[in-house]
Amino acid sequence: TGYVGFIFGAIKANPVWSSALTPVIFLMSGLISGVAVLILIYFVVARLRREPVDPACMKTLTDYLWRFLLIAVSLELLESATRWYEHSEEFPMLEQLAVGELHLSYVWGQLIIGAGVSLVLLAIAVLLPVGRRVRHALAAVASLFVLFQVFCMRWNVVVGGQLLSKSGKGFHEYHVEWGGKEGILAAIVVVVAAFVLLYVLYRILPPYGETASREASAEG
Repeated sequence: TGYVGFIFGAIKANPVWSSALTPVIFLMSGLISGVAVLILIYFVVARLRREPVDPACMKTLTDYLWRFLLIAVSLELLESATRWYEHSEEFPMLEQLAVGELHLSYVWGQLIIGAGVSLVLLAIAVLLPVGRRVRHALAAVASLFVLFQVFCMRWNVVVGGQLLSKSGKGFHEYHVEWGGKEGILAAIVVVVAAFVLLYVLYRILPPYGETASREASAEG
């Protein structure tokens, strides 16, 4: 995710992308989304294997997710506060983009639901003396909200930057396509391919010691 952030941040002609914090924000979003997916995969694999979830491991992952999310959200708010403080000539257009064209995905999706709800759930799981099952449930739900927050952030950056007209007056319209290399079907294929690759690696390099146990049973 780092090189993508550097590419966006280096485009001076687009005020949505041109920011020194863009590469760091992309890196942090990659960290939180990676930990969130890891938590969800761990729950699913443990359920399929009918094995209990390791409380110490889950507590550590939840703590990492909460800390990384705090940093990511702080950087995103810092970027918005910097733009508001500088109040450049592009700021009215950016403000209208955030509260108008991207109101649902930015205000509600990225900030309130994705960031706010996730931080509250993770804070309860990390700071309060809740039970093991409650902590695991909070971690799973928060992970889903974190992935939603990262999706909204990427949507607002990538699509929001393309909504600005080059003249600085008005906005373009963006319609999601099903086909093509940038359509929904292509995105689904990329996501599914990642999990297929993970399954192949799981079979080649089993993380639960199946190979060792099979060799021991064969020798016995």
